Amino acid sequence: AKHWRSSVRAAQEFGSRHPGIYLEVRYEDLIRDPEPVVRRVCSHISLDYREDMLQVDPRVLAAMADVEKMDRHEHTNEAISSRYTGRGRTGLPPDVLARVAAIIGEDMERLGYAG
Repeated sequence: AKHWRSSVRAAQEFGSRHPGIYLEVRYEDLIRDPEPVVRRVCSHISLDYREDMLQVDPRVLAAMADVEKMDRHEHTNEAISSRYTGRGRTGLPPDVLARVAAIIGEDMERLGYAG
């Protein structure tokens, strides 16, 4: 939770100093409707959008030889999906959720996640 908070704050601070090159993408928007989000990212970096950008390329996965061995990357070989959304709220014990909320609650509210 502390790492997430620090990362989000650092990224947003960077964005406030460099608004022309910073683009914030909400994970929930990406997994709910990936195409417009990927199109927006492509536009932001002056890259032509291609439909195959939404597909998993086995050649790219093969080049990342150890990625499947890392627990946090176990679904890298799957298409963008909302299948795992909300696991943090349902998969953690209440006392852990309370500690997480104490650390990131203010940021979550500011970002529109609380409520």
